[in-house]
Amino acid sequence: MKEGEKHAWETLSRLTPPDVCARSGAVFDRDAGAYCLSFFGHEVAVCPGRQEMSSESETATFLLGRLGYFAGVSLLNYLIHAVKPEGTGRVIHPAEIRGMQTYFTGSHRLPLDGVAGRYGSDKDAFLSQAQRFGGEPTSGGDAAVRLLPLTGLPVVLILWLGDDEFPARADLLVDEVCQSQVPIDIVWSVAMLSVLAMQM
Repeated sequence: MKEGEKHAWETLSRLTPPDVCARSGAVFDRDAGAYCLSFFGHEVAVCPGRQEMSSESETATFLLGRLGYFAGVSLLNYLIHAVKPEGTGRVIHPAEIRGMQTYFTGSHRLPLDGVAGRYGSDKDAFLSQAQRFGGEPTSGGDAAVRLLPLTGLPVVLILWLGDDEFPARADLLVDEVCQSQVPIDIVWSVAMLSVLAMQM
């Protein structure tokens, strides 16, 4: 377990369930000692006492296993920092958020080329994959989906199909509320989660 994740578990264990639930929209299961919340449309249990995350959903279990670090850090920090359990509906490019510019360049660059490469000639597959993770179609490009990696942090992925003139491309937008919900490095982590999930 990385130091940042360990610190997040310790911080969450010191918070009171009524406060965490009111801010995040999670539900606390007292018998299990776990916060239950939606993760890409599937319920996940986050247990501070045992420092573990689990789900009865095969899809969520798959995501927790394959995207372990990003999933863990995002879930924990959402429970710790969330301010309100819903977005505003207005989406913006992450680069519009103050301080986030460096999180989307160089080694932090989101692998959106992988999304474009996989779905650049098959928007139905793009929509189907999003549906697997609780996504819903929305407006934008040749196809666009609204994912809900966490209740208060919606993400929109937009796909433009390739043709003889232009290559396929993909872009990502976040709800403007994210900048007041969690630290900017967690906004990046949630965005990365969404992009990687679409490539699985």
